[in-house]
Amino acid sequence: MSPPIRRVIVATVAVSQHLGDMIAEQSRRALDYLHPANLPVRTATLWTLGVAHQLRGERAAARQSFGEAIAISERIGHDIIHFLATLGLGTIQAQDTQLSAAAETFQRALALAGDPPLPVASEVHLGLARVHYDRNDLEAAQRHVILARPLARQLERRGIDIEAMTRR
Repeated sequence: MSPPIRRVIVATVAVSQHLGDMIAEQSRRALDYLHPANLPVRTATLWTLGVAHQLRGERAAARQSFGEAIAISERIGHDIIHFLATLGLGTIQAQDTQLSAAAETFQRALALAGDPPLPVASEVHLGLARVHYDRNDLEAAQRHVILARPLARQLERRGIDIEAMTRR
């Protein structure tokens, strides 16, 4: 396994642990060494870099990384990164109180989540719930919370399954 690929893997694992500094360092190093034509891995790395910026409160940089990841992933058909980067961008827009843009971005993320949706789509519904709550549309906010619950439970069960497997 090449050193840049190892760095991408380390950065991706660090995402689940919310280690912003480690994610940023490993992502930047990977981007420095990855071949420019290796778009699938570069796109995933741009997403991890966006997460690092988001965790560190660097919203403008996060917006840029997520935007690049969206553009490339859309072009090459990297659906999961397209979804995750779109979710990240919507979250940044909501944090910046760009509620209309956030709602549109979250709606695009829902369309990318599939049918049935990926369990992580619970985060999209929670993002939409916060947008509707901020707009004082409590009925719509409640509707998205209800839609998020079963998806979030799937994530919880998978987390428990993974913990059980690692204890063996």
